[in-house]
Amino acid sequence: MQKRFKYRLYPHPQQRQALARAFGCARVVWNDALALQQKAWQER
Repeated sequence: MQKRFKYRLYPHPQQRQALARAFGCARVVWNDALALQQKAWQER
């Protein structure tokens, strides 16, 4: 059996800013990795 949990966060303004920064960094890394992969695929 699998269990599922739902969580809701209510961050303070400072925590909200830190989360936005972390997700923004992760998005940049993802986009860079995707661009490299697409470039490598096109060159093959």
